[in-house]
Amino acid sequence: MTCERQRKIQSLFQRPSKVPVGPGRLLAFGLPSCSCGDRNTPTRTAHRKLHYVFDTDSGGIRARARFSGKKGSFEPSCEVNRNMLKSGVDPAIFVPSGTDRYLARENMIIQEIRNATLKIEYGNITFLIDPWLQNQGTGFSANAVRPEMQGIKCPMNALPSSPESILKNVDYCLVTHLHFDHFSPDYLPLNLKIIAQNNEDAEKIREMGFEHVAAFESELLTIGGVVIHKTAAIHGDNDEIVKRMGTVCGYVFEASSEKCLYLAADTIYCPEVEQVIRDYQPEAIVLNCCEATTPLGGLIMNLPDVEKVCKAAPQSIVLASHLDSVNHALLTRKDIKEFADARDLSTIRVPEDGECVII
Repeated sequence: MTCERQRKIQSLFQRPSKVPVGPGRLLAFGLPSCSCGDRNTPTRTAHRKLHYVFDTDSGGIRARARFSGKKGSFEPSCEVNRNMLKSGVDPAIFVPSGTDRYLARENMIIQEIRNATLKIEYGNITFLIDPWLQNQGTGFSANAVRPEMQGIKCPMNALPSSPESILKNVDYCLVTHLHFDHFSPDYLPLNLKIIAQNNEDAEKIREMGFEHVAAFESELLTIGGVVIHKTAAIHGDNDEIVKRMGTVCGYVFEASSEKCLYLAADTIYCPEVEQVIRDYQPEAIVLNCCEATTPLGGLIMNLPDVEKVCKAAPQSIVLASHLDSVNHALLTRKDIKEFADARDLSTIRVPEDGECVII
């Protein structure tokens, strides 16, 4: 006899909320597990090993995944069955570019756009974080410490999709600070609802012509069922550079229907970050960790900082962001992946531009 929890799970997939995840690779953490003992229900162990995509074409649950090295492999797309659930599967689902698939929404969707720009579905609200939609090679060039990177104009890479598709269905734009690689007016509609970290930033955004700009009046803001907490960030590894970088903040998202999400923003690992992790115990953390560096010093997290976060928050999925876009970065996605493998930091995810992560 099918248990009540299993019926609930099945109903979620029978009535998807039609949230598009777009093209690109998809890391998914979606289907709740069941511990009732029902032999037809995925176990907790299997849930951790295999993630699920709702396939609207077939009306069923299908998986796109690959076995880990010693386990062999199976076809890129196949129906979930008990043999697969018993097998060790690498925790990734691959959705080919150009496909149009939907997930039964239960958890947050974080899409890496480029650099620190994210598109987040959280509590049935779509947030655009730190929009930098400027065309490739038409922006600033930072004072890089590597001679070969000096003079290269940012952003160094193109957007993964059109600005129109990135902006589609956005409810609010949330800005951590106004550095060139975190906010540019390019392609943004003037009626976009923008929330700045403080009144000073909000006024500067209004001067660009935007019509609906608000600011945090206190340390938290409630939008629908989502509570956003503003958190401290230290944008540099010495006093001089912190002063030059100015005020920056991170954000913590909470909602009754979602896991807790912490966007650390442009910061080094510091007591303020430690405090946020202790206070909120986030299940997902996004780190800006390209180790951007100028002759004055480091600006944001480096590899030791990333490891400290993983150890301080072992319960969290850690997403590495702000990568492969600015000329003063010292770390690439490849560096982060190799470091995570070498240090056995299994909670780290390194999404490509355009990639969605479901948590």
